[in-house]
Amino acid sequence: MSSISKVTYKDAETMFHTCDMGNKGYLDREDYKTAVISLFGLMPTDSEIEEVFVVENEQKGEDGIFLKKEKFISVMIWRSGSALNCYNYERLIFDCLDPLQDGFVKFDDFEKTVQRYFPKTDRRFIQDVFNKIDTDCDANCHEDLRFNATMD
Repeated sequence: MSSISKVTYKDAETMFHTCDMGNKGYLDREDYKTAVISLFGLMPTDSEIEEVFVVENEQKGEDGIFLKKEKFISVMIWRSGSALNCYNYERLIFDCLDPLQDGFVKFDDFEKTVQRYFPKTDRRFIQDVFNKIDTDCDANCHEDLRFNATMD
């Protein structure tokens, strides 16, 4: 299923049962990653996983934090909705800028991509834009540091 497809209740429920290794009745972090990759074709970032498992979730057990079926279904339906299509689009932009798919973009990669599509763009302007998306000033733009939030 592509990242722009709408996930139905039935799709999410089927994926929950498919990824619930050992029929535990919940998904742990690894099960969740597998489900998201299967549904959307994209590996969730560490910050996305953290948001779903810690911020959005109150379920805790002996095995740590987990997602029950109904919570998983609501997260998957919400993730596929129009609110996240914008996020998915921005993530696809990041993936295009990250030729090695290693989770970060160096200035040289960023500059080459911008120059390829906008050859007359001034280098100083490209540097300024890169500095804005390099939120931790380490000369790399990291996907986990919410690249999409800086694209506004």
